Amino acid sequence: MSIAISSFSVRNIQDLSFNELGDIATQTPGLDMKNALGSVNPIYTLRGIGLNDYNVNNNPSVGIYLDEVYLASAAYQSFPLFDVGPIEVLRGPQNTLHGRNTTGGTINIRSAQPTEQFHAYVKVDVGNWGSRKSQAAISGPIGDSTFGRLAVHRETSHGYYTNNGNSSVAGRIGQDASTLDSRGYLYGQPSAATALPPNKLVPPDDDFFSKDVSAVRGTLQWNVNPNASITTSIHYLNDNSDMLVRSMGVDSVDRNGFSPSDNDPFTVDANFGAGGSKADIKGIGGYLRFAANIGAGQLVMLTGYESIKRILPFEDSSPWRIIDQLFDEDMREISQEIRFTLAPNERWLWIIGGYYGRENFSLRKDVNALDAILRTNVRTDFDQNSRNWATFAQLEWSMSETLRIKAGLRHSHDFKSYAGGTFLPVTPYGQYGVDLAPTFWDLPLVSQDKFNESDWSGMFSIDWSLGQGDLAYISWRKGHKSGGFDGSTITNIASLSPFYGERLYAWESGLKSRWRENKIQWNSAIFLYDYQDMQAESDQALGTEDAIFESIRANVGQARVWGLESKLWLKPAVGLDIQLGVAYLNTKITDWYVQGRNSQDPAIAAEASAIRDAYIGNHLPDSPKLTFNQIIKYKFSVSDQISLESVLNSNYVSRVYKNIDNDQHLRAESYWLLNGRVTLSGADARWQLSIWGNNLTNKVYFRERVENFGAAWIYETPGAPRSYGLALGYRWD
Repeated sequence: MSIAISSFSVRNIQDLSFNELGDIATQTPGLDMKNALGSVNPIYTLRGIGLNDYNVNNNPSVGIYLDEVYLASAAYQSFPLFDVGPIEVLRGPQNTLHGRNTTGGTINIRSAQPTEQFHAYVKVDVGNWGSRKSQAAISGPIGDSTFGRLAVHRETSHGYYTNNGNSSVAGRIGQDASTLDSRGYLYGQPSAATALPPNKLVPPDDDFFSKDVSAVRGTLQWNVNPNASITTSIHYLNDNSDMLVRSMGVDSVDRNGFSPSDNDPFTVDANFGAGGSKADIKGIGGYLRFAANIGAGQLVMLTGYESIKRILPFEDSSPWRIIDQLFDEDMREISQEIRFTLAPNERWLWIIGGYYGRENFSLRKDVNALDAILRTNVRTDFDQNSRNWATFAQLEWSMSETLRIKAGLRHSHDFKSYAGGTFLPVTPYGQYGVDLAPTFWDLPLVSQDKFNESDWSGMFSIDWSLGQGDLAYISWRKGHKSGGFDGSTITNIASLSPFYGERLYAWESGLKSRWRENKIQWNSAIFLYDYQDMQAESDQALGTEDAIFESIRANVGQARVWGLESKLWLKPAVGLDIQLGVAYLNTKITDWYVQGRNSQDPAIAAEASAIRDAYIGNHLPDSPKLTFNQIIKYKFSVSDQISLESVLNSNYVSRVYKNIDNDQHLRAESYWLLNGRVTLSGADARWQLSIWGNNLTNKVYFRERVENFGAAWIYETPGAPRSYGLALGYRWD
């Protein structure tokens, strides 16, 4: 296949102790994953292309598909991995056969399907921090032509954070708010000390960031006749884990002068100012798939549905109420895809189809800043609706026994609407009657807007069969990702304007080869991207008379990306498997669009030009230059009835900028991670007993770093510390 792919089987997922989808990044060259908000809203960046936005109303640059159903928001992607496999990572823009266009790539997850014979298993896993995880599934025939599968997942833990609480500041207000008291009296407002409710006392807690997750999935398959089948599946998620949290950097100082008392990245000073300490997430979804061979070819009709409701408190890790947030989200999507594959012959393969998707977002975010300078609560509340439809076709033509040409074309149309904005909870002084925000902010800022956009995308590739299973290819692809609206707290009217689609033109050449009876396999690729109209935040001029610039999400510029990837499989001895993967990535911003560069006002033009010059030459965020991954697996027989298998895997990530400004204080340093698993199993593999460990060297590393009100206050999201445990599994069939 003329595309770079990383795949993980059911056994790989178990051997590598993958617990969530983001874990695949440790063994996928060129793939970066970070959690934008604590443990939810994952952001995937592949070959430098990703969506650096924690808001859930924007479609991701790396498309995630569960059982061929496109997941339109990061909110749907924080699910546990259970009873799934295989997982495939397709690198580069996907632009013809998948449900939605993407510029970065695609991750396909397949859930386990019903079996014609009885099959069942149960797995129990216990580890440090009081972690408990259990999974079970049962599958088999229900009738002569009907088969079913039921899988369940349950996970709990105490959490690996410590909350110091806020006993040192409870009942007091912040210094910034205090300094405004005298000015507040001038506006007829009471003092913050007497009018604000006190900052409630929160005692220390050694078990913080706990997990409490339950999930279930049921699947039915009905073989209507030998040529047709109907499959339907439904899944449910309930998550009441601890709230979202980030750590404060050791040298950070919040707006009221507080600084962490230790350098432990797994310590926070949470006051639960957002209104609680637990998340409340409930999601339900599924699909209905009809497949039939109708003589001329195969027809597939796939209907997908996803919905999720989330109440998410977010802690700013300061003991003050400065930027504690509460997210209230209600989202749903429905999609319909139809594909028809003409019966292939020796030379031709045709696939044609269409796609329709509809997304509805009802989102609210409350920011509690009662101890901050303006002593306020701010609410962002909006509804966003989207519709996408597309038609596509792909042709494969075997010109000869060794030469094959592929070509695809897709036309997409997107419609999106937005209604809402940012408000003060109660006019004019907020919920508690001490609100200076109306004096300094022009709130409310509201908008009703919509836009339509269409785009063509496509691909062309040439495959050369070199014999003995070897393949060389060269390809060209154009990808497109739709535009949208800024879902963050809005403090200027310009941020309510939509941004539009981004485009990526990709050239790639690769080689896939096998030697010595498949004991050695080597895949490699080289690629070059032209990235245009990329979506990001940038300072833009808001007017033509005053040199006022605000940071807004827009189509900000162009970039050049090129890189090399290589993966090697070795089987040097019986029972010994070695996998080595490496990726080198070079990203560079080549142009930056700033409103105001052509202004007649010299001050505005000079400021706009300075902003542009500051970005030219920057690297794209979350795009490490070098990543390396390794798996060493050895299996041997202990006796006639027992075998032992050991798996040692590691990965390296070079230092990387976490924002597009390439700020040094937001750079994450390089790190190595080492993980391992040792498994005893019976000769028939009915039972397994495993000892596992992740991050065995207890390396401190950061998946995300974000500044808050400037460089003095930095949020950090560290990766999990050393974890270890014992797992037991048994199957029946």
